[in-house]
Amino acid sequence: VPYQVETIGDTSFYNSKVTKVTIEEGITSIGKSVFSSCYSLTDIDIPKSVTSIGDGAFSGCSSLSSINIPENVTSIGNGAFEYCSKLKNIDIPKSVTAIGAGAFNVCTNLKSIMFACARKNAPKGMPWGAPATAKMLFLEDAISFDHNVTDISGEYARNINISASAKLLPRSASTGYIAQIDLPDGTTVRVGDVRWPTNGTKKVYKAETNGTYTFKGLSSAGIETVCDVVMDDIGKPTVTAQDGEMSEYDAQRASKQDVCTIVNAAATDSLNKAVLCTISDTDLAKVQALKSGQSTPVTVVATNTGIKDVTGNADIKSEKIVNVKAVATPKYEVKFMDFDGKELQKDTLDFGAAITVPSSPTRVGYTFTGWTPSIDKTMPAKDVKYTATYSINSYTAIFADYDGTELQKDTIAFGAAITEPKTPVRNGYTFTGWTPAVDKTMPAKDVTYTATYSTNSYTAIFADYDGT
Repeated sequence: VPYQVETIGDTSFYNSKVTKVTIEEGITSIGKSVFSSCYSLTDIDIPKSVTSIGDGAFSGCSSLSSINIPENVTSIGNGAFEYCSKLKNIDIPKSVTAIGAGAFNVCTNLKSIMFACARKNAPKGMPWGAPATAKMLFLEDAISFDHNVTDISGEYARNINISASAKLLPRSASTGYIAQIDLPDGTTVRVGDVRWPTNGTKKVYKAETNGTYTFKGLSSAGIETVCDVVMDDIGKPTVTAQDGEMSEYDAQRASKQDVCTIVNAAATDSLNKAVLCTISDTDLAKVQALKSGQSTPVTVVATNTGIKDVTGNADIKSEKIVNVKAVATPKYEVKFMDFDGKELQKDTLDFGAAITVPSSPTRVGYTFTGWTPSIDKTMPAKDVKYTATYSINSYTAIFADYDGTELQKDTIAFGAAITEPKTPVRNGYTFTGWTPAVDKTMPAKDVTYTATYSTNSYTAIFADYDGT
């Protein structure tokens, strides 16, 4: 509405679909039913130049949830705001001296009307059709609150340090005191017999549970003022965590505790006691689905069991959102070595991959017994080397006579010295050795050495009686 206009005439915007109105400075009067039945109107800016709001000016503006009545308005007409069902609170400046009948008829959600004046100076006709539940508040008669909250060492509790002060204005030299305290569990503590000084002296109330503590003050004029103090941190954990990375392999196999470890999750409560951290099944599934280069937010939750939250219905908890990123699974080298340092097999594998073992190696005179150290089932997070181990074999060495008679039988470790038996004797023969030739050390097989002989020759003499 432009500044050249001084008065907005009656029913100018009646039943229009306007949603927002800005009235320029210079307009002094809003006529009768100007915005009546503007069901879509949600926002209106009234300038300080306006001095009167006519009958039914905003009646039926059912979408209007708030309105600012400027300082210079002196009169509000009959039914000016009737059927404004979304209005909750209205402030009336001191300049208003007249409010018409039914000004607030059927304002079903109206909670309070705050007057800048004292009750004795308010316009006549209260409550002008407002619901019986709507509070009539008078700024000059009300008391004000001030408070702070401090910890109680070693306890799940807080001290609410609160004071009530009355406004000492020329026309309203009132005093104030706390009448009652409504506790989170619905219990009311009556403290009307304790006069709270108007000099701001602090009183202390010990809050032992989370929830809303409502302090209700009364001025000497009988006007009630409330102060809500919300406790939502008694026993509440403090969570610390930071973004973390894990390999794709680890992510796929991660547990909730693994994820909490990666993000350095920790929590303590108000008594500095450790509180267990975890994540949800849904967040764990997201982490387990990560591929290299991908990330996902996870919510670290710390719950202090047995301490109720502000709703009173659950254990109190705190949360912190961090990101978990999957990185490429690292690769490591695995070598299989023989006893003499010879490389039998070398592979480069992803961490956690299955290790393929080579065929069992062979060694003359020995039996393969395994690998040292023991082979990991999957690739560890380091280069590894496995060395073949063996046990030495033993074999049988038999020394036999010409006729197969066993002269000596020994079981000898491979490579050990072979001890020959005593030289055998055969009538009419001379021992010449063994066949095959006796090995100096035990070969990698059973062996039989057989005695060999040469035939002896002898002289046969035939002599006469006289020796001839």
